[in-house]
Parts: sequence; C-alpha cells; structure tokens
Amino acid sequence: MKLRLLSLCCALLTVPALFAGTRPQTKILIEVAPLKKLGLENPERVVAQLEDLLQTRIGAEFPCTRIKTRHAILKSLDELRYLAWRGTATDPDPDYQKELTELGSQMAADHLVVLDVTPMGAQWIVNGKWLDARKARALARRMETAGADTGSLLDAVGRIAEKLVDDAAYFEICGYTGPVKITIHSTRSDNPREERPAACNNMKQTYIKTTSIGSTTDTALDLTRTDRSWATGTLEYASIETEDIEELDPCHQCTPQTWDLRYFTEHKRTETRITGLSEASSTREHRHTDVRVYLVFDRGGTFRLELESSSEMGTQHVKIDRKAEGQCDTDLKEPKVDERTRITIPFSHVFGPFDGSPRDRTLSAKRDFPIKDPVTKETTTISVEFNLSRD
Repeated sequence: MKLRLLSLCCALLTVPALFAGTRPQTKILIEVAPLKKLGLENPERVVAQLEDLLQTRIGAEFPCTRIKTRHAILKSLDELRYLAWRGTATDPDPDYQKELTELGSQMAADHLVVLDVTPMGAQWIVNGKWLDARKARALARRMETAGADTGSLLDAVGRIAEKLVDDAAYFEICGYTGPVKITIHSTRSDNPREERPAACNNMKQTYIKTTSIGSTTDTALDLTRTDRSWATGTLEYASIETEDIEELDPCHQCTPQTWDLRYFTEHKRTETRITGLSEASSTREHRHTDVRVYLVFDRGGTFRLELESSSEMGTQHVKIDRKAEGQCDTDLKEPKVDERTRITIPFSHVFGPFDGSPRDRTLSAKRDFPIKDPVTKETTTISVEFNLSRD
C-alpha cells in the first residue's frame, strides 16, 4: 500500500506537465493562502468560503471557464489517498488512474487567482492577484482593508473579486466568436507631368515626361472568429495596375559629342489575383488558417479590431511594352516583357474604434472607413461588419 501511495504522489507531480499542451477550455485555479496567523477559530473553513466566493463571482462573469479551488483539490486528493490505502467495499484494489488523470488536469491551470491576508494592527490587509500562469504576468491586482472579523473579510474579498473580474475581462478570458466580413476597395489615378528646359545644338527646347498611373484593388475577407485570436474563412484579392510613360527628350545624348531627339513610350500592366488564405502553420494533426483577429479594448468604452493574415500563393502577371523612336538608343534591351510569378501577400490592418467593452456579451458593428493618401492620392474605402458574442 505504501508503494502505491508513493506512486500516486509522484504521478500528481508529473500529470500537470502532460496536460500543459491541451486547452479544451480556459482553466482557472483559485488559491487562498492559509489564514493561521489571523487567529480564526476554523481557518480552513474560512479559506473554503473565500475560495467559493471568488469561484462564484468569476464563474458568473466567465461561464466559459473551468474553475477549481485549492480546497476542492485537496479534498479530492484526500479521497484518492483513502482510495489508494483502503480501496472500496466492493473493490479492495481499484484502478484509480482515471481519477488521478482528472485531478492532474485540474491542477494544470491557465490562470491563477491568488489571495493572501496579512494582519496589520487592528485591521487585515487583503491582496488579490489574477495571474496568467503561462506568460508569468499579472493581469489584475487589488488591495483592500478589512476589519479583523470574518464578515468584514468576506466583504473585502467581494470587492476584490469585482475588481479582478473587471480588469481580467480586458484580456478576453472568454473568447468572442462569430462572423467578421471585411472588404477593401482602393483606386488610384495620377498624371504627373515633368517639364524642364533643354539646350543643345545651339537651340533652346523643352524636355517633357508624362506618367499616367491607374490602379484598382479589391480585397474581400469572409471570416469566422473561433477563439481569442484564431479565425477561419476565405480571401479574394484582385488588383490591376497600369503605368504609361511618354518621354520627349529633344536633347538626348547619343554620343559624348552629339545630341538628338528621342521619343520613348512604355506601357506596363500588372494584374494580381489571389484566392484563399495560407495554411502554412498547419501540422499533420491540425489544419490552421493563417489569419488572426485580435480585439484590443481600452478603458474608454471602445475597442479596435486588429487583423493579421497571409494569403495563399497567387499569380501576378506583368506585361511591359516599350518603344523608342529617334536617331539613337532605339534598340531596347527588353522591348517586351511578359512574366508570370507566384506571389503571397500579407495583410495587416487596424479597424476602429468601435463602441463596446469586454464586459459586453455581444459586440457588433457595421461601418465604412474612407481613407485618402495625400502622397499617393490613393482613395480607399474599408467596410467592416461583425457580430461577435461570448459566453
């Protein structure tokens, strides 16, 4: 029996590591430090009361979570210890591996909510922290003072619970899920003209270069947000760009000692078409679409939607037609170009702000964002529509 109990204790130390890579749901472990220094009649019972209070408050706000308290785990451990020593009336040597595995999974928490109470004269100082166990950082902190009695302590922990829940919500404990649709339409049209004096062969003339630029780009993302950042969906991307150059150079240098008229034109057309999102991050066991949709909340009652994604490989077709007329430099090295290449395009955009807070169970919006670049003169209209909800 002693050997079996020793195996039980060793297994409990290793099981959390086995479950560290799985996240069927967000796991929260609540632990109140022992209250032996407070002089309470039954400190273990008060610890259980405080942990249950925190569990109730956190569970009400974040029903998606799986919450366990330290005193409940210790109770389960006592039951397993008893089972290991004595078995049951019907089975004196039971197989308790299932219960052991379940207990180990309870101990592998994503978040820790810890509370400690320190006596300070006639008062108690109560400190509460909400910790991200995987990133080793505090998401929320709160300190309260309480009178030296159980009732005051429960009231103080209630206030701490409210503050911890409010601050932790900004880290999206329960992920918002639902459809997200984004369309981006961009157009550009510009005709810059360059003129400058030119003098050659004892004559004053004018150099003229005209460039006509035009482009149209359409992007459509139809996504479904499935977790705190993950999403799946489709992408359609189409872009056509044209550039026409017309150059009249009356003093084109043919040799170090001669200059003459040269007329040059170039027409360039670039067409890019892409369908689908990359799945480069997929593994043999799981397929992942390479798109992330983040929600970033601020304290003013607004939030932003941040998109990061990468497209599947698409095709870019470039055609160039060049011509030159004049007394020299008319034999061009590449008068015609017709190339097709494979291309992938990353997308990174920030949309918002939108009205809403992480305490809202539903976030929805439908808005257009017109943008004009003063430098490139590109005009863009971004349309965003989403309807997200959480447990």
